[in-house]
Amino acid sequence: LMNRVYLFVAMSGFVFFGCAGELQNMSSGQVGCDPKEIEIVGEKTHYGSRTWTAECEGKTFYCESRAGSDLAPAEVSCTESASETTSGS
Repeated sequence: LMNRVYLFVAMSGFVFFGCAGELQNMSSGQVGCDPKEIEIVGEKTHYGSRTWTAECEGKTFYCESRAGSDLAPAEVSCTESASETTSGS
């Protein structure tokens, strides 16, 4: 049982704390840009969550991911910068 717990923790850390390419892939579906077009800025890790800024096509998105489990992937949400969403109206 302890080995399974350690394996879960190790795998969760690998999935949750991967490379910047992972953040580009995670952001892509939320911001509507190809992962190769996304620049990741200001990544921060908090207990149980991770935040970063995704920039593409001149837009800025504030993103957050909450740790998932072995049965469910991490939850990702990105919100476009308020100054950019109101400037176009």
